[in-house]
Amino acid sequence: MNRKMQKRATNLMIMMLSLLMLHCKEDDGELKESEQKDTMDTVDLTVIRYVGGWWSNPPTSNIYENYGVSAKITRRVNGVDWSGEFFFTDQFQSCCNSGENDGTISFKVENDSIKSFVYNDIIPNCNGTFRGEGTISTNGQLTIHFTGSDCEGEHQGGRLELSR
Repeated sequence: MNRKMQKRATNLMIMMLSLLMLHCKEDDGELKESEQKDTMDTVDLTVIRYVGGWWSNPPTSNIYENYGVSAKITRRVNGVDWSGEFFFTDQFQSCCNSGENDGTISFKVENDSIKSFVYNDIIPNCNGTFRGEGTISTNGQLTIHFTGSDCEGEHQGGRLELSR
């Protein structure tokens, strides 16, 4: 090999190594740990509106059977954490002068299961907390079985169903 060809081969090797090094330094699409945390904390701006019914039997004379409710739910980018506003009407409005809503809900989704459901009821003079777990059907209906209490006492046989 003559000197001219050796120089070309060397230049070609240097150029290939430089390109390889540049390629390795480029973003490979994976997020750094700090970026992953920021992304997981970001809420998807899509609000999903659900309507449905509430069933429960508190020790008072009020028995709730398919009582109309609604919820505006958003999901976090991680797809696991969901939260939103809850309304004791099927019109996405507060029932009882509670303000913008009648409380908040939050839960986690694991496959077709709802875990760690919490409804923080802020209805004036009747606030309470309800907790439960449930399922998501193939058509997207949420069914949650819960327990909890408010001004009417401990609610028995609690079930919440929400559909889009």
